[in-house]
Amino acid sequence: MIASDIEVSIIMVTFNSSKDIGTLLPTLLAQTYRNFEIIIVDNNSCDDTKDIISKYKNVKLIALPKNVGYGRACNIGARFAKGRHLVFLNPDVKLTPTFLEILYRAIREAPDVGMVCATSVFYTGDKIQSIGQSYEPLTGYALDLLFGTKITDATALSLIQEKISIFKYKYSVFSCNGVGFIIKKELFEKIGGFSPYYFLYFEDVDLGSKLRRIGYRIIPSEALLFHKIDNKRAHNIVARYYIEVGSLTYKLIADSTLKVLLTLILRLGIATFFLVVKPIHSVPIIYGIYVTLKYLRNKILLRKIFKQKYSICDQTCISLSHFTRKTFYSLHEL
Repeated sequence: MIASDIEVSIIMVTFNSSKDIGTLLPTLLAQTYRNFEIIIVDNNSCDDTKDIISKYKNVKLIALPKNVGYGRACNIGARFAKGRHLVFLNPDVKLTPTFLEILYRAIREAPDVGMVCATSVFYTGDKIQSIGQSYEPLTGYALDLLFGTKITDATALSLIQEKISIFKYKYSVFSCNGVGFIIKKELFEKIGGFSPYYFLYFEDVDLGSKLRRIGYRIIPSEALLFHKIDNKRAHNIVARYYIEVGSLTYKLIADSTLKVLLTLILRLGIATFFLVVKPIHSVPIIYGIYVTLKYLRNKILLRKIFKQKYSICDQTCISLSHFTRKTFYSLHEL
């Protein structure tokens, strides 16, 4: 197979993913669709992730000297990609055999579709994580569509997939959850790929927003993957912090000063509510607001200083002794 014949480049970013990558790769190599290459960008793992990957001769490994964050690592992988389409996957997933076949077919069915989302299901198979994302401009949060929808049996899952199949021809979503999706490479390059201003989380929302602004639709699909996530991990304190900072960064770039201030006031209200109901959930909101405000030097919006001064921690600025040692390892994920 010559380079120009490759249709799909699969790009994954790993960081201490030794417990997951060995499960994903066999399901990837067992796909019914075969015209693809695999590129893994490792963010300086200190476990045996790279040793596990090196056992697969048909996988290209790009080992980075430091952790540059998810979006930047994806962009590096995309620069090496030879395929006409890019599939981005989290390493902690396993795929159904027809996953790539369905994604690839869906993105080729309509010329105005630039990105297609996977249907992500909790690893246990009992709940949906996402079929795509909506965006709430007032709060600044992105919401995973159908998150938490229960799947009682295989029949129920088939019905959900059938509904998704019908849904995608009538509607589009705001963005894809970064756990798994396909995008045309020429469009990915046209919109500048993932923004470097998000270390972790919300880079997928930003990518979808940029694609929609140039006139392309984003649709869900019945391409199914199982993600090693549950309610506890989804609401992990450190993850919540990154979501807070990422979503506020997006607001600062996309919206007027007044809308940003309204969102900050609303976030403080949400944090106050949690202080009364469940105090631990207010911590990442308050700290996320504090870190974000640090970027508003002299009341200048982020979008005005990105061109010159944005190297300030690059959103890894979690500090406070690495958010008090990842908030005691996220209190054992609550």
